[in-house]
Amino acid sequence: MHNDIKVALKKAILASLPILHEKEGQLTTPYEVWTKVNEGQWRSKPQKRPDFHKILTRNRELLAEAAKGFAALLLTYYPEYGGTVSLVDFGGHRICDSDVYLLDVALRQLYLRCRTFDCDETSVDTIVNEFEEFMDQPTVRIRFQAQLQNYRMTSDNLALPKNLSIRRLSEEEISTIHTTQGFLRPRLSGPYEFVIEGEIEVDKRIEGSTKKENSFLAAPFHMTQTLLDNAILCLRTFKAGQVGFDYVFFKPIKFCPIGLYHCLRGDMNPALGSYRISEEEEIPLREHAVLIFQMNEPAMELACRRLADAETRSQPYDQVIDAVVGMEALLQGGQEYRFSLRYSTLFNTPEERYNAFLEAKDLYRIRSKIAHGSNLSDYKWNVGHKKLKLADAAILAKESLRNIVRMFLPKTKAAPYKKSEFWERAYFGLTEVKDN
Repeated sequence: MHNDIKVALKKAILASLPILHEKEGQLTTPYEVWTKVNEGQWRSKPQKRPDFHKILTRNRELLAEAAKGFAALLLTYYPEYGGTVSLVDFGGHRICDSDVYLLDVALRQLYLRCRTFDCDETSVDTIVNEFEEFMDQPTVRIRFQAQLQNYRMTSDNLALPKNLSIRRLSEEEISTIHTTQGFLRPRLSGPYEFVIEGEIEVDKRIEGSTKKENSFLAAPFHMTQTLLDNAILCLRTFKAGQVGFDYVFFKPIKFCPIGLYHCLRGDMNPALGSYRISEEEEIPLREHAVLIFQMNEPAMELACRRLADAETRSQPYDQVIDAVVGMEALLQGGQEYRFSLRYSTLFNTPEERYNAFLEAKDLYRIRSKIAHGSNLSDYKWNVGHKKLKLADAAILAKESLRNIVRMFLPKTKAAPYKKSEFWERAYFGLTEVKDN
């Protein structure tokens, strides 16, 4: 970027900041400040804070004077930016249609970083350099963030594959979300304290430009949804509990004059409940997540998704159907006897195997009765040597599937559960298939 452009933008910013800083105490807006009282307990109170939107809007003429001639100067060196500039999936804007637009964006982003218009020169230089990067680079790096429902964790941060992480929000971050995102659904348990977040590269498109975009970056919404879905799949298959994600918000990491007005939606019917990861579970969860993100075997994927679906079902008969179908995918057993016998081979002692055989046989029968429209009254069902209510049978079915997934997930590449020889040997206590 030509230095004249950077000098002009910096000059306009420095000329505007003192004027805007004077107005900070005059134009305010209600702000909801959230404070954590105890684990899972939050308290909020209203507070007046400067309304930087009003401050910038009401001083538009002064800003226009400070930025006079800036658009023409920019187009001298970047004539291609005379049309619409957009980000794939996020819409676009004609950023050079007015002198004041880019200055306005720079001042807004400065305020959000410094929480005041009394910014130092270093902060101004950072914004100017980021503006240069936006103009010269073909992509924009964007952070996405989704609040986790019902999630609790001892640590403040947990790393996941694909540069995702689960992070505890600060009180200030939570206050900002609940003040600026007015369409959040009501929450009986207070704010959600943890988020899943990551970063993606998004193509920048310039109207009339002959430059080709990077085809592998063509669907950022789909890419984000896939990453988040896999992260939730990790959590739901790792342990039981009600966990999901809420709305997904996008924010440019550096200066970006394109408004990111769109958001994705997560689980639209969040269930009441809880999901807690202890400090001891963090390393096993990371290892489990690596295997889930690497998974590409259809039977294992079906089993995992059925288990995840079962965790979200409100009715126990739906949970049973999902869990037993997931078990069938890995046991490769289309008949009650073969299904039950193969399940029994996964246990050690004869007594354990016999009990597992009976439990699997009864779970398979319950699933068949449900699927064929039998009476679902709340009587107790025979499951092995026990009599269980349907809700308890559903819990047993889900945990049985979870144990099978846990056993075979590290072996997904070889997929021994899909080989008849594996099961034939397992009947006699031989758990591995010999190499040819």
